[in-house]
Amino acid sequence: MSVVLVAFFLSQLVAAPLSPVDPETSEGERTARTAAITKSLVISPTTARVGEEITFFANASSDMASMLNFTIYYDYTFANGSLNPYSPVSINVTGNPGAVVTKFTYSEPGNLTGGAYSVALVVYDGFSTTRSVKAVTILPGNSVPYFAPPLADGYAADIGVPAEFSVTVYDIDNDALTLTWDFGDGTPNVIQETGPAAAGVVCTQTHAWSPSPELLYGVGDGWINYLLVLFLEDDKGANVSTTSIINITLPHNYSPKGALTSSIGDSSKVDPSDVVYFNATAWDVEGEPLIWTFLFSNGTELIRTEVCHTDLTAPNTVLYVNLTHTFSATGNYSVTLYLTDVSAPEDEIEALVILRDGYFDSHNVTISTLSFSSIANRIPSVLADISVSPQDVYFDEDSNSAIVSFRIQASDADGDVLTAVWDFGDGSEQRTNTSYGSPGPVYTFIQLHVFNITGPFNVSVIVTDGRPGHEVLRYKRVNVTSNNSAPEVKDFQVLLSNSSYAAPGSVVQFILVIFDLERDPVTIIWNFGDGSALYWTNITAYDATGNATCYANHTYTTVGKYNVWINFTDNVFGRDGYHNETWTGFVTVSLASSIVVRVWDWWDYTSLSLFIIGCVLLGVWGLSGTIKRGRLDRQGMTVEEYAIRKQLEDNVMRPKGPEEL
Repeated sequence: MSVVLVAFFLSQLVAAPLSPVDPETSEGERTARTAAITKSLVISPTTARVGEEITFFANASSDMASMLNFTIYYDYTFANGSLNPYSPVSINVTGNPGAVVTKFTYSEPGNLTGGAYSVALVVYDGFSTTRSVKAVTILPGNSVPYFAPPLADGYAADIGVPAEFSVTVYDIDNDALTLTWDFGDGTPNVIQETGPAAAGVVCTQTHAWSPSPELLYGVGDGWINYLLVLFLEDDKGANVSTTSIINITLPHNYSPKGALTSSIGDSSKVDPSDVVYFNATAWDVEGEPLIWTFLFSNGTELIRTEVCHTDLTAPNTVLYVNLTHTFSATGNYSVTLYLTDVSAPEDEIEALVILRDGYFDSHNVTISTLSFSSIANRIPSVLADISVSPQDVYFDEDSNSAIVSFRIQASDADGDVLTAVWDFGDGSEQRTNTSYGSPGPVYTFIQLHVFNITGPFNVSVIVTDGRPGHEVLRYKRVNVTSNNSAPEVKDFQVLLSNSSYAAPGSVVQFILVIFDLERDPVTIIWNFGDGSALYWTNITAYDATGNATCYANHTYTTVGKYNVWINFTDNVFGRDGYHNETWTGFVTVSLASSIVVRVWDWWDYTSLSLFIIGCVLLGVWGLSGTIKRGRLDRQGMTVEEYAIRKQLEDNVMRPKGPEEL
């Protein structure tokens, strides 16, 4: 049954067009029905101005249909009451029940008395139509507020100095106004509210512009501009704005200062293998960020470009940038440094183009240039040997010194300044000779040195023109000898805890007697042979005969035979070398023999008792034999005869067995 009804309603909707239905159609001309359509129309707001959006709420229900057609006429009738065939209209189809929300904006005041429009809602459910008519009042449009007069076209101010502005605002509708001040420098906007403004309201504001340092970088004598914008709006959204350019006068900006130097100083000659170090310094009165542009040129083209950036610093802070370069090909070169305090371009090539084409004012650029000639440089020529005078060097015992003269000859074909650095091998400070630099002449570098000790010394000199790899080394072995006699051993004793050995843990005393003719301090090194640390002693006090006695004590903890090693020297270098003697000896560490007292236990006593009993029994047995033998002797028989007789008696007395019969 329900399927049949749905099909019927759909057929009726198809048969009935979903188009605006004339509300004037009589009920008799429509399909007869038994119940009316329930509907409602709400308009918000019911009074508005031209251009203000209005919302229309419509809902309806039918007791028969499954779908509803909502038609809203926004200008339903003319002022004379006749239907308006050109009325704006909206059509919506919904289910049953249904609801529709539409919006509409009127562009002119109402065409009825009092500025009203008639609005009609027509609902059609496929069987019948019903309508509802309401009015909405549309007043003339809102007027735009205005300034009288607007802001002046331009205004000059100084950095940080407050400037005062005053404007008068009006609104014909006597609306309350909102005035927004935008000073264009990133500071928060200032908002002022007014009351009804038909008679005009005066608005004033004070502001000081303080540009950030970044905006002033590289700007010489001039100004910086800001745009002051005033935005005026009434409470209905009508608005207007006025602007003025603010010119902020800037203080004088000074160009950066700087210099460029190289590691070769005043010389303009370099070797193709030389690494040249460049040091650039710069400072800026305002401490602004700087661009450092280094251009390396061979006279016809750029061979290298380096662009560096340094950040904001304190005023007059000295900054440094270091570079290295090798002019590997012979020729003439120039190195130019451009310094500028303008805002640094992101692209280094762009910075180069700007500098080259002169886009920067000369006030903001400082230029330093160095010139070089790259020429293959030759290694200095140095004599093959160091000359020594005197050839045989003897140490003077009275002055404790030996004076020696050294000399070396060198020249440089390029006329470079030569430096000779001497090292005398005795721990004294190095000394230096320097030539004045001229092509061709042979320089003789001389050094006079005093040796305060004897010994063999490796004297060396390095001659160089200051270029890496051009160091020429010469050396000479010099023996500073002495007639001093070597110390000798007069006596050496070892005192042991026993006559021939030492017991473990006992102290072994060593006594060494040294003789030295010159009574020099003697250093003695003891090695006791048991792995213990070396023991050092010094002899400085001698007796009238030139002898000095040295004592050393040592304790051996382990049994064994130890090789004792003694080395002594007076640290004097003689004709045969250093005075250095070694003595060796042996120390035996052994355990002494001892008597052990043993305590007896029960077994010892038992064994002794058995031994004594055995001895007593043996004695009794021997005594009985002696008595027996004495009795036999008195009977005239020997022991052997007695034994034979006894055997015969036993045979007679014993019955014979069958085997013996």
